[in-house]
Amino acid sequence: IYSQPAIEALVLDVKKDLKLVILNKGKKDEVKAGYVFDIYRGSQYKGQVRITDVQEGMSSGLILREMNAIGRGDSATTSL
Repeated sequence: IYSQPAIEALVLDVKKDLKLVILNKGKKDEVKAGYVFDIYRGSQYKGQVRITDVQEGMSSGLILREMNAIGRGDSATTSL
């Protein structure tokens, strides 16, 4: 296990059929494949996403756990 830098992101899109979440942070923000983001909106915890693909300005990952429906505009962080 390696430590992840604190990264704050926003959910740009969700592909429910693929269990895929797209975030607005990527390589230029130091996101790496394997990082785990906690997803929330306000004080409501929604779930966890593990990054599988990283582009320059965005990244995508698979939903590991979804306690409440993850949606566009939700917040994501590596450090809850």
